[in-house]
Amino acid sequence: MTPDLKQSIAARGRSLQKRLHERVAEPIAAAMEAKRLFEDAADESHTRWLTLELTGYGDVVAATPLHQVLRVAPGDRLAVHVTAYRTQRGCDASSGRPQGEFRHFFVESLSELVAARDRLAKSASGVSVLLTFRPQLGDTSYPTTGEFSRDVFDRILAGFLAALHLQLGNLPQ
Repeated sequence: MTPDLKQSIAARGRSLQKRLHERVAEPIAAAMEAKRLFEDAADESHTRWLTLELTGYGDVVAATPLHQVLRVAPGDRLAVHVTAYRTQRGCDASSGRPQGEFRHFFVESLSELVAARDRLAKSASGVSVLLTFRPQLGDTSYPTTGEFSRDVFDRILAGFLAALHLQLGNLPQ
């Protein structure tokens, strides 16, 4: 990496961190900008993370541990952060089942999460929201309907932005 490229990446990274700190960056635009930064820095794990955030995690996390999906070591800070903001507590609201607490890893893309947040903001008020899930392959005990607090998508997106702010510290300085 040339000194000029390194300096450019560092300056662009600091600029994005500042906007994230000031809470003026939108999740999708911030993810795309950060992805370009990590691509320029040839940082494969962070580029992969942001690609997954932009396109969604799909079924891959059901069959493979997240650190392997992200191609980082077990216990890596990136995997810990992603798990923390994408895993949300809900209450099993599936028909004919007892209402127990469970944790759900949201696999949707950032654009789907933003759209869901925006739809909820325009809908009738309430303290919770019911979400339905596809049955999990090989796990009949996993809920197909979950009740979550109404701000569930806000929490995921805020968590993503906080993690992104921290992960930008891994760019060359």
